[in-house]
Amino acid sequence: LLVIENRYLLPGMQFIFSLQLENFLLQSSRTTISVYVTTEFGTPRVTIVGPGEVTTYRWQEFSLYAKAEVPACAGDVGKSLEYSWKIFKDVDFQAHLTSRSADPRQFKLSAYSFETGAQYTAQVVCAIPGTQGRVSSAATMVVNVLSSGVTAVISGGANRTISAEDGFSIDGEQSFDIDYPNRGVTYEWKCIEVSPQYGSACGNFISNYFGKFTFEFYSAFIFYKDICVY
Repeated sequence: LLVIENRYLLPGMQFIFSLQLENFLLQSSRTTISVYVTTEFGTPRVTIVGPGEVTTYRWQEFSLYAKAEVPACAGDVGKSLEYSWKIFKDVDFQAHLTSRSADPRQFKLSAYSFETGAQYTAQVVCAIPGTQGRVSSAATMVVNVLSSGVTAVISGGANRTISAEDGFSIDGEQSFDIDYPNRGVTYEWKCIEVSPQYGSACGNFISNYFGKFTFEFYSAFIFYKDICVY
């Protein structure tokens, strides 16, 4: 805990504080905050609950919560603070990303609102009512949206027994992109013979003897699971 006495905080000054940690494995992490000193009486102090940088996935709902307080000398103004949220992608304001929470202190987005692989900055501004934002403070948090990849699905079970006289089909239609479920995926099938001669190619999938085959299924060229046919 670092406590700065107000006699060192002159109006108009700005400070950058940094914290670096290191463990016994010599792994380290660093974070910084910026503090601006105003001349306004009763300026609220606002923070976004949590670390300065978070990760999420596109398919997840996303929410942040702001916590604010005012100096004790400001009286009851802290009971009716105004909150406004903005989301930026790089430096571009994302006007379409608006909170669906009824609580102004909370910012909440539905799943599939972010773009995979993007970095966003969430900003909350907390202001004293009636000051037109003049008496306010802001806090930000960096949001990294990670990729979830794809899920390959072979319908009908992983082991099947069929007759050598019958044709059969293997269905991977239920496979999907986790982050963009409405987009198509690329399919690649692979077959190897397990018995009686392990490793042989399946050829044209026509055999005049009973054998065991393994079909590997790739969705977007990422192997997920296989199916054995006897």
